[in-house]
Amino acid sequence: MLLAPVLAQSVTVTTDKDFYSAGDSLIVSGTVSPVVAGQLVSIQVFDPNNNPKTVDQITPNPDGSYSKNILTFSDRDPVGDWRVVANYMGQSAQKTFSFGVAPITVQTDKPQYSPGDTLIVSGKVSRIVTGQQIAIQVLDPLGSPKAVAQLPPRADLTYTVSVTVFKLEDLPGKWTVRASYLGASATATFELITDTEKPSIVGVKSDKAWYKGGAVINLEVVANDNIGVTSVTAKLGLTSSSLTLVSGTAKAGTWRGSIVAPSTEGKYDITIEASDAGKNTASSSITVNVDNTPPIITITSPTDGKTFYVSSITVEGSVTDNSPTVKSVTIDGKSVDLVAGGFRSSIILSEGRNTITVTATDEAGNTAKKSVSVELKTVQLIVQVITAENYNPGDKARIFVSTYLSDGTLVNADIKTTHLFRPDGQLISTFGTANTIHPGWRYYEITIPDIPGTYGVHIIASFEGLTAHGWWKFEVKPALTQDIDRVRTQVSELSTAVSRVNSAVADLSGKLDQTRAAQDTLRSDINNLNGKLSDLQASLSRDISGVRDSLNSAINSLSGKIDDTRNSLTNQVNNAINTIKAGIDSATAGVAQIATYALVAAIAASISAVLAIAILVLRRR
Repeated sequence: MLLAPVLAQSVTVTTDKDFYSAGDSLIVSGTVSPVVAGQLVSIQVFDPNNNPKTVDQITPNPDGSYSKNILTFSDRDPVGDWRVVANYMGQSAQKTFSFGVAPITVQTDKPQYSPGDTLIVSGKVSRIVTGQQIAIQVLDPLGSPKAVAQLPPRADLTYTVSVTVFKLEDLPGKWTVRASYLGASATATFELITDTEKPSIVGVKSDKAWYKGGAVINLEVVANDNIGVTSVTAKLGLTSSSLTLVSGTAKAGTWRGSIVAPSTEGKYDITIEASDAGKNTASSSITVNVDNTPPIITITSPTDGKTFYVSSITVEGSVTDNSPTVKSVTIDGKSVDLVAGGFRSSIILSEGRNTITVTATDEAGNTAKKSVSVELKTVQLIVQVITAENYNPGDKARIFVSTYLSDGTLVNADIKTTHLFRPDGQLISTFGTANTIHPGWRYYEITIPDIPGTYGVHIIASFEGLTAHGWWKFEVKPALTQDIDRVRTQVSELSTAVSRVNSAVADLSGKLDQTRAAQDTLRSDINNLNGKLSDLQASLSRDISGVRDSLNSAINSLSGKIDDTRNSLTNQVNNAINTIKAGIDSATAGVAQIATYALVAAIAASISAVLAIAILVLRRR
């Protein structure tokens, strides 16, 4: 029996695509050899997790080929690389494909191009198959190929290639770039434009108008274009700088950037140039100033070295600069306003030496400083008022005023108020012009009022912010009262003389054996009494004559009565003396003693009567 020869078995398998998406059908095909009746091709499909998705069997065709729609993918199937395995008569083959992951992606470096631009294409593949190239094809708006390129993917699955440079003769419109890999392809579109309309520069501004040399000038440009602005450039001399689109779109957007100011002072124009994709340009300019000179500070108050006696003082001065405005002014770090070039602010000093520093900064950033040194002494101002304590109506009086500090330093304080108050507290008047005697000393001349009573003087003075009050009071007495006081004084002296007479008489009565001596003593006393009476007459005449016209008649009347009294008293005294003399010469010791007592008593009674009459008359007047 002859056996049939055994042929070697083989099987192949493939898929209709390398990449599938949800809804795609997986069609598996291949060949087997030899074809043996009753032998089937077994098909298994595994997902990325190596889990079997489906199992099927296919009867090969007589020519050994086979093909079948195995499954349809859904969006619930896992994304990744899948496998299909074919088994036949102990032989197997497999094929890998992808689901849900594009085998290749493609993009261009920008959405619009102009003649002269280079088209750069990039993308990524899902996996690397050795020996497989990425095919790039560029199609114009008519679908005609413009350029082709091939390249392998990088190890990180990415690729980049410069495909072509556009020419002026290239058709404007929408172009397509296609990338193909492992039987899959991806496309991207872009626009090739030919634009003759220039951009429009709507606005240009800098962050300020003045800069120091070498400072950064910040710029902002608003530019519009019908297609889109591709670049904005700032140029200053030989220096140029590109600005960046920060808001809006290329068709209407805001661009910002910076450029460095020259080192030399002066005015400079910065040229701004905007370009679009069609190489159209527009330009504008802005002027800036370079200033390297700091401001000039003048402190008018306080002066350097000045001494203050109150802690709160005012600092004043001015600032000038090359630029039209000064950005800031500070006094000891505290910001102050600059009005019409001047500044004014209050500060608080500390006890002792203080340094006040004014700092000014101009718009360009140049800074200047100026300082003064002052001293604070904590003292008090003292006002001393001096004048007499008593005045007569109509007197010319001097009010002396001294102003000094509590450390003893005499100062010429400013007299703010000079008031004279009458006894009822009402203000009478203010003083006139002061007469300076010495630094810190002056006096005022006033006329004493006619109304008697206690008057008050009030002085208010100030010096370097210090204020002080000075007070004084004086009495104005009626003129008649002063005259009566003088009469009382003289009467008191007369009473003293009478007492001496009484003493002499007592001595005489006790020592009759010394009558002669007593007589001499009595004569001496009587002579003294006579002199006192003469003095009293002269004094009363002199004082009473000084009384005002309104009292002249009363004084004259009083003077007459005093004269009469004096004459009567003189006669009585003389008579008494003569009587005593006669009695001493002729009387006995006992008789003489009795007579002497009687005569002395008569004298004393007469004098007392005269004094009583005189006092009563004065009081009635």
